[in-house]
Amino acid sequence: MSEGMHLQGTFYILNKRCKVTLTDEGISWEPEGTPDRLPQRPRHLLVIINPVGGRKRAHLIYARKVAPLFRRAAIQAHLVQTEYQGHGRELVEKYAFDRGDGRLDGVVVVGGDGLVNEVVTGLLLRAASEVGVDAHDPETALPPTMLRVGIIPGEDGREDPLVVGDSRSVDVASVHAKGQLQGVATTMVSYGYFGDLLQSSERWRKLGPSRYIVSGVLQVIRNRSYEGQVKVRYPATPLAQPDDAKTCSQHCGVCAKAARSSPLPGEWHQFSGRWSVLTSAVASCSCRLTPHGVSPSAHLGDGCTDLILVSGGSRFRILSYLYRTSCTGNSLSLNHVDVHRVQEVQFLPKTSGPKSSWNCDGEQLSEPALTIRIHCQRLKLFCRGVEKRTGDSPKSAPKTKSASP
Repeated sequence: MSEGMHLQGTFYILNKRCKVTLTDEGISWEPEGTPDRLPQRPRHLLVIINPVGGRKRAHLIYARKVAPLFRRAAIQAHLVQTEYQGHGRELVEKYAFDRGDGRLDGVVVVGGDGLVNEVVTGLLLRAASEVGVDAHDPETALPPTMLRVGIIPGEDGREDPLVVGDSRSVDVASVHAKGQLQGVATTMVSYGYFGDLLQSSERWRKLGPSRYIVSGVLQVIRNRSYEGQVKVRYPATPLAQPDDAKTCSQHCGVCAKAARSSPLPGEWHQFSGRWSVLTSAVASCSCRLTPHGVSPSAHLGDGCTDLILVSGGSRFRILSYLYRTSCTGNSLSLNHVDVHRVQEVQFLPKTSGPKSSWNCDGEQLSEPALTIRIHCQRLKLFCRGVEKRTGDSPKSAPKTKSASP
């Protein structure tokens, strides 16, 4: 019996046989045989909570905001608390999806980016194992996950898409190095500035979220850039471009086309350079600090990633890129910034000279030479897609210098 449920049974109400549920929030009932108006809504969920996530408020957020909605919607939730790093991945890899009280409909993550990454990785590895696919082979196409994933941020978020069962399939990036799957990403994988920022921020953990600002300022002062060789694979027929005026939306035509037929791989292209930022943006990465996103016209499910290259040199270059990314949303139009919409990225650092690390959805990857491959719409989330923010006004997409073969 799920948390907060006191009684569930069948009773006659007004001469009709009804399923009655009594919880802390009150009593609810539904006549048997009544068609569900929301057949896609979940009935059984696995809820994974990181007790130290969201400034140690994850349990409180779930108890106050999420659990009452689940009880009212008659959703049975099995709560599990993570105990160590990597526990979330282990849980979903080994959990019995078919339980005695019904098949699991999804996994809900209450915590930060680290726990989300663990759960998504575990689900993808489990799906690959069940169909006999080697997830550590960079040439292998990963199968889609069987369960939907709901994300309740450690600070604030919306739960209504989860309760009613709205879902959207999104792209996933696999990251391989030395013949092993190093991680997966649903937002971005970045080398240089953002990799250095993540690595440096670990020394300032006592500062909480402010450590990222401190670390970011330090990286600007250090003004590091890294030489290397990039090899990219463009789609044979791209469904959209980084400078398109029409961005991804709740009812996105580009993502709908990709769902019907994933874009075929095209030709490889190769180039070398010195960059302060090398980012593979799987999605726009819109958030509170960057409301327009790292790549405003990126799509959730087009089978591509936007590779953003910021040339190294003066501090003005990285400052102008960061300012425009955060404030104006047109950083991709800068002369020292290039963007490529591709399906696969291979990076090889220069043998001699300094090397950075990768920031993979907030997780540090120390191996600099790696391969990033996009798997079209392999992860299904409880969400409605990109929803328009309150106060947004229609605008054209920022001018970019998108590159194509």
